[in-house]
This record gives sequence, C-alpha cells and structure tokens, in this order.
Amino acid sequence: MSQINNSISAVKASADISRNLSLSKIKSSKVNENSFAYIFKCILIISAFPILVIFSETASSAATESLRLCVDTVIPSLFPFLVVSALITSSGAGNVIGKLISIPFEKLFGIDKNCAVLFLIGNLSGYPAGAAAAANLVTSGQTDRENASRALAFCNNTGPAFLITGIGAGILSDKSLGVIIWISLLLTSVLCGIIMKWTTAKTRTKAVQNSEGGNKLKKKHSPDMESKIYSPGSKEKNPPVSFAVLFTKSVGTSAVNMLSICAFVTFFGVITALLKSILLTLGCKSPAVISLITCFAEITCGIKEASSLGAVAAPLITAAAVGWSGLSVHFQTSSVIEGSGITMKYYYTGKIIAALMCPILTLILMKLSGKI
Repeated sequence: MSQINNSISAVKASADISRNLSLSKIKSSKVNENSFAYIFKCILIISAFPILVIFSETASSAATESLRLCVDTVIPSLFPFLVVSALITSSGAGNVIGKLISIPFEKLFGIDKNCAVLFLIGNLSGYPAGAAAAANLVTSGQTDRENASRALAFCNNTGPAFLITGIGAGILSDKSLGVIIWISLLLTSVLCGIIMKWTTAKTRTKAVQNSEGGNKLKKKHSPDMESKIYSPGSKEKNPPVSFAVLFTKSVGTSAVNMLSICAFVTFFGVITALLKSILLTLGCKSPAVISLITCFAEITCGIKEASSLGAVAAPLITAAAVGWSGLSVHFQTSSVIEGSGITMKYYYTGKIIAALMCPILTLILMKLSGKI
C-alpha cells in the first residue's frame, strides 16, 4: 500500500514539475507584438468569441457529440493501449520485444535499435501512444532525442483497433476497408522511414559524431564520474522498482494523456463543426471540400463527412486523412512529448509523405482485393 501511495505522489510531483516548466517557458518566451504572425493570431483568437456566439447551438451540440465519441470509441480503443505501452517502455520489456526487430529496424531506417519498440507501439497502439513511448525512452535514457525525433516521423499512427473497428466497421460500414487502410498505413510507415533515412543522412552523421565525441569525453572521467554522467544500469541511478509502482505510474500518466486527448478531440470537434457551418453559410456545399477541410483539422469528423462520397472516394480520403492525422493529433503529440527534448521537425515531413502515399497504396490494395 505504501508503494502505491509513493508512486501516486511521484506522479503528482512529476505533473507539478512539468506544469511549472511549461509555465516558465511561457513566461520566458519573448513575443514580437509587431509581427504579422502575432497580429494574425490575436485577430483569430478574438474572432473566436463572436463565432461561438453566432453558432452557439452548433458548438454546443458538437461538443456533446465529441464527448460521446470519446466515451464510446476513443477511450475504449486507446486507453488500454496507452497503459500497456507505458508499462512496456518503463519496465524494460520494450527492449526484449525490440530485440526481435532491432537489427532489421536499425539497418532499414538507420535509427538506434532501442527505438525498434516504437515501431510496434506506434503502429499497433495508435496515436499518441507512439509519441508517449518515444518520450519515455528519452526520459529514461534508453535513447537520445535525435533518434526519437526521427522515429516519431513514422512511429505514431492510427492503431488497428480504432481504424478497423471505429472507422472501418463504424463510419465506413465495411470492416474490410478498415483492414485495407491499416495495411496501407503500415506499408506507408515503412516506406516513410526509409525515405526519412536518406533525406536525413547528414543529420544522422552529425548525431553519430556528437555521440562518439560524448563517449570519448566520458572515458576521460573516472568510473565514479562516468556513472554520475549517465549509467542506465547503475543501482544508484535506477534502483529496482516493483511492478505495483510501475503499474500505478503507467495508469496515472496514461490517464493524464487520455484526458488531454479527449480535450483535444472535443475542442477540435467544435472547430470542425464551426468550419462546416461557416462554409455552408458562405455557400460551399460540396461534401468533398468540407470533408477535406475538416480532415485537415480533425480526422474523425472529416471521415464522417467523406463516408457519403462513394465506394472509392470515401476510403481514399480516409486513407489520406489517417496518413496526415489532423491538427488535433499533432497538438496531442506535441503535448505528450513536451519536456522530453524531442522535436517535431521530422514529424510533419513524415505526415505529409504519409498523406500522399497512403491513399495510393489503398487504391492498389482495393484493386487487388476486388473492391473496385
């Protein structure tokens, strides 16, 4: 019981630290109040108030629908995977799993083999489980920020549970389409990782040189000093932790991440509903245009719009949407990796590549399976 209480206190303490760090970053950041970006941002934020007033009923019903979506689909299909993913990375079980694919992963993608587990978690658990696992690997010292940042570009995707059941069977009314799109997304992830390997070759070379330089620097220190710098196997650095503590921490951090995810889904559900209302008011009644715009912000609502576009257009737009993931997921990912040092510079490139490649592969698989 005392171990559980200690772990709960640790989770609360870590949450307080991350919140204080975030606040300090906000306070210390300098804003150019004369820049165009700052003025545009202020206008956009201020204009949100009259829009919410004018379309208050739309916003209210959209928030209700989004919360219902979270309860019925998002939480059941994602929360258990978040907990298991956190347990895998925090307990070290990820290293055992990763060894099965570590060598081909490292050779194929040119990324630290310790990140191999991210490929499994990011493609089987769904976003942002891959991002959360990457942050855990960095903060636990199992990999560095550069390798985790590059892995994030193709290891943070829609999971099969949500894509096959929620989107395929639920929205598109065809479970097999969900399977086809998920396989396409998985193949896209592999191809994206290979493309990112060659396009980031110079960056990888510099990272290796810096790593080698760091290792040489460590050798100049005494063994005691070296263990203070970094020693993942040191008992003083990482004392044995019971399963009860690991489980409690995993559930606690996953619950915080799940709450954040639901908040983003709800808010962007309102945004997409407002966008749809504004487009209809302006005379734009094309379901294709509305679905593409809403998919850019939040994929679930956009895919619902696209589901009425036909047997070919609907799955192709869906494939492009899950490849891109939507602004809602991008903000969720950014929130999850906050404080870990992981950057998003490769992430957006990977998502653009996925948005272009996934529908092409989906079209090929649909033809091979006789769907069209």
